[in-house]
Amino acid sequence: MKNLFSRIIILLCVTVSLCACGWEEFPGTLMSKNGIPVEIRKDFYARNGHVQITEAYGSDVGSAAIFFDDPAGRSCQSEYLDGAWQLTLREFDRQFPEHDLPCVVADAFKALGFERYCPKSDDDRVAEFSRRGIGHKYYEFRFHTQLGPDHYAMHFVLIDEEGVVLENANSYFNRMDWSMGHDGALDFIAGRYPGCDVRGLANDCGYDTFYIFHEGLLKRVRFQNNYQGNGYTAAEGWRETVWQLDDPKAVPDYVWEEFQARMEKKAEADRYEVSACYYLETPRGDCFGLEGRVSATTTVTNWISVRDES
Repeated sequence: MKNLFSRIIILLCVTVSLCACGWEEFPGTLMSKNGIPVEIRKDFYARNGHVQITEAYGSDVGSAAIFFDDPAGRSCQSEYLDGAWQLTLREFDRQFPEHDLPCVVADAFKALGFERYCPKSDDDRVAEFSRRGIGHKYYEFRFHTQLGPDHYAMHFVLIDEEGVVLENANSYFNRMDWSMGHDGALDFIAGRYPGCDVRGLANDCGYDTFYIFHEGLLKRVRFQNNYQGNGYTAAEGWRETVWQLDDPKAVPDYVWEEFQARMEKKAEADRYEVSACYYLETPRGDCFGLEGRVSATTTVTNWISVRDES
């Protein structure tokens, strides 16, 4: 475990360095095509065909990065750890991605209704992810909308290959280009949510968030993102699972009673209309969440603990 922890720390340093310095300063060893380990080279070409490799790097912690252009001229990269494929990332034209994306993904993004969409920073992009342990491709949109002169808002959108919007946030999530080793989390998810379908992965404020469909509902399963290397299991790294209920009023009577009591104390009962209801699972217990708007710009969620009514 100590060796694993050391490798994770080095990989995290690699990530920070890449974000800060650019690929040309990748702290690994530049390899020739023939220098790529045979097992990696075979797997790479089996996945991508005989594409043009532009650069390849290897590190002393068992990771390898292969940069290449696909037949459409997109910039791509594949990552390996201990000889095993981890992810492939393809970047699309961020100016006019709808011309290049699968139709169902482009239509789903267009339906969100963003106006004055524009790439503004070097971190803005449209990218396709294929990842070990996730049987679906998913698409990441990082972009700005212009609100006025020199006034922009950041956005992060995640859409799966079937056009399902997994995330739509008014902020940037952390980049996950170099995030690997999620087997333990995926095993935990499969055990806790049998028969689920994992659709995507993002890092929200330091939490690795897996998007799954389980029992017909989209659920977000969050883990503390450094659980792999701190001497505890994925089960111990799990922090919460949350999903929206179809009917905001489909909660036990005691939830409404406690909710009304809280609102009366705050003198907000008349102006708080419940618009959504959530269920939250945590290691410490479960909660219902009643979401509503208390002003034109403020939305509040009241969390009420689940009671054992048996």
